[in-house]
Amino acid sequence: MRRRTRLAAAAARLSAPVWSSHLLFVKTKKCAGTTVALVVRRIARLANISMFSVAPWEWSKSHPCASLVTHPPFRALLDAHPRHIGFSYECSRSSIEPMVSAHMRGALALTIVREPLARALAAFYHFGVGFQQKPNTTAAKLAWLQKERDSLFQYIRRPADATAAAALANYDVVLITERLDESMVRLRLRLGLPQHAVLYFDGKTSHGRSKDGVLRRPPHVPLAWEEPAFRDAAAAVVRGSADAELYALAVSAHERAVAALQPNFADELGAFRTLLGEARQACTRAAWRRSGRGTDGCYNHGRENGCLYTCLDGFK
Repeated sequence: MRRRTRLAAAAARLSAPVWSSHLLFVKTKKCAGTTVALVVRRIARLANISMFSVAPWEWSKSHPCASLVTHPPFRALLDAHPRHIGFSYECSRSSIEPMVSAHMRGALALTIVREPLARALAAFYHFGVGFQQKPNTTAAKLAWLQKERDSLFQYIRRPADATAAAALANYDVVLITERLDESMVRLRLRLGLPQHAVLYFDGKTSHGRSKDGVLRRPPHVPLAWEEPAFRDAAAAVVRGSADAELYALAVSAHERAVAALQPNFADELGAFRTLLGEARQACTRAAWRRSGRGTDGCYNHGRENGCLYTCLDGFK
């Protein structure tokens, strides 16, 4: 009962957001982007701000990312509200720049990055093996890594950005997958939100089982489980890439930001992790009872771990 009381009290303490502009989230692939997108949805609801997704299939198949801004229903939504929270779901920053320039000028921008080798391998297992049925061989993986070595940089950059540093300069907050708790605390402090606004579960259980017990996607093999010879060859492919530089710069900036928030940041992080643990325990139990199958039974309504997030979003 005491845990529920503390969580309910946290849910009631929604302070006014300190940011006054639009908020733009550029969702990157295989970087825990779905997890952050679900948190962004909650922030929009708590702050009572219009939320939209920049995803062509939600508006018109005849309007790809670059021309979506000309699609009348999309423009009507943008024109109807003075402030928006938007996230680019399958559209690169360059492709949506006309929309940002015309309708979200001065937006507070955020994105998330991940260690490039781990991200590229996750993409290989998810997209390469899972969707394209590529063979799980050393040659296929190395070819995929070669193709992916600059893909994150290309995805988050604006057309004029020639370097990783220039691309990162466009973002007010860059979250780090490997330091997600710290990143969420930084995000909430930057936006002036309470702790419960950034509570999260993993947004996806990509290798979980569907209702018929069949694997939805092949398991993502951790880098540590790969053969040593492959790990060495893979590291050589990624070394010196734009994505490697991007990640190193992002981690360095994250560490500087955390250091600037000390000594209070350590207490903020500890309090967040305590609340996160309590909320996860309570919501996982509730989700288990509703689904009868635990976490893997929560793949519903296209929201991946949807029933878990429904619990987090409405926890009182």
